[in-house]
Amino acid sequence: MNQQISSLLAELAEASYAVFIDENGELVDRKEALVGEGFSSSQADSFLARWEMVDHQPDMDSGFSATLFKSTDPDATEPYVLAIRGTAGLHDLVIADGSDIVMDGLAIDQIVDLYN
Repeated sequence: MNQQISSLLAELAEASYAVFIDENGELVDRKEALVGEGFSSSQADSFLARWEMVDHQPDMDSGFSATLFKSTDPDATEPYVLAIRGTAGLHDLVIADGSDIVMDGLAIDQIVDLYN
């Protein structure tokens, strides 16, 4: 994997931690969501010029969260990227990572949420 692809995927992974939907199920300002997750204003502008959010599943009770992004490049051969958020917070660390993955080898509830 070359450095350009690694950088792109790292940026998408970081963006997967942003919360694009509020507790009422309404879309929030995408730039504000990215800045709230640690992007600088210029990084958020650059990201949003290259990627649009197609769908976002905010945190579920299992700790699962994912975002589907689409490249704005009309020539992209693989324009979609599903970015699945990693561990976020103590609850996710203890429940999903500690008890599910360590004890069972899988985060079963998160797998079910991904499938659904």
